[in-house]
Amino acid sequence: FALAVAQPTVALVRDGVTGAYPITVSRNVSFGGAVSMAVTSALPAGVFVSFSVNPAAGTDTTLFVTVTNRAAPGTVVIIVAGSSAVGTVSIPISITVS
Repeated sequence: FALAVAQPTVALVRDGVTGAYPITVSRNVSFGGAVSMAVTSALPAGVFVSFSVNPAAGTDTTLFVTVTNRAAPGTVVIIVAGSSAVGTVSIPISITVS
């Protein structure tokens, strides 16, 4: 399987706003199982994430990123991983906090 995010670079303001970022889960013919989603990198203070569907049994899930006033301005790269019975795939997403 493979993961793809439509918006690999996102910018958020530090006021509790949540951004929604669709992630496509592409499966090959031999694998149709669920993919467990996780952020495997450390999140900076004041940045929180969740997924709309986890594990992703269909073709997509949405990553929600919330940035609070505790987050320091700057850019951080987080790693989103999908794990299944056939392995793990990771993709980077760059978050700029202002």
